[in-house]
Parts: sequence; structure tokens; C-alpha cells
Amino acid sequence: MKKSSAKTKKFHKSWLIIAIVWALLLTTASQIPGSSFPNYSFLSYDKLLHLSAYIPLGYFVGQSLILPYAARVIVTVLFVAVFGAVDEVHQSFVPGRYSSIYDFYADIIGGTIGVLLVRLWMSNSGAKRKKK
Repeated sequence: MKKSSAKTKKFHKSWLIIAIVWALLLTTASQIPGSSFPNYSFLSYDKLLHLSAYIPLGYFVGQSLILPYAARVIVTVLFVAVFGAVDEVHQSFVPGRYSSIYDFYADIIGGTIGVLLVRLWMSNSGAKRKKK
């Protein structure tokens, strides 16, 4: 029985490492001056970029937590909200970038979608285990 819990802890540590790496990538991307971005039409969909960047963050953080699912959602959404707020403040100091409350909302929505996908993954993996 202890081997199973050791595997679970290791599994969650792996997700935590992935979450940290993803957060570092987001932080690095936030430091790029606005003038450095190419002028592609898809970049005008800034809120979709924020949403799609924070879905994985919410998923990875949600997977890394060893908590009941409801607590995972609450902690993940709070973490994403704080991380998104700090990111928006940080962007206001980067040349050519600006801070937006709507980007912050998109960050939270993306993180929430990500942690909700954890539930989908959990139910699908549980169904696969039952079939074996």
C-alpha cells in the first residue's frame, strides 16, 4: 500500500515541476517588449492568447495538488488569479506592453477551464482503470 502512495506523491511532484516550468515560460513571455511581436492578425486576439496560455497552467496546477477535487479547484483558481494579477502588473512595466483587467479575466477563465479539465481527465482515467 505504501508503494502506491509513493507513486502518487511522485506523480504529483511531476505535475508540480511541469506547472513551475509553464509558469516560468509565461513569465518569460511577459517580458518580451510589445514591439518585438510580429504583426500577425491572430495576435490581435489577445484575450484568446491569454485564455489558451492559462488553460495549461490551471490544468498543471490542478494535477499537482494532492487535495479533494473541490479544494483543487478553489486553490488553483486562487493561484491563477494571483499569478495573473502579478503578470498584468509586471507587463505594465515592459515597453510596448500594457496591463488590462480583461486580460486578467481571460487568465482566470483559462485557469478555471484548465482545472475543470482535471476532473475530465480523472473520470476518464478512472474508467480506463475499471476496464482493466
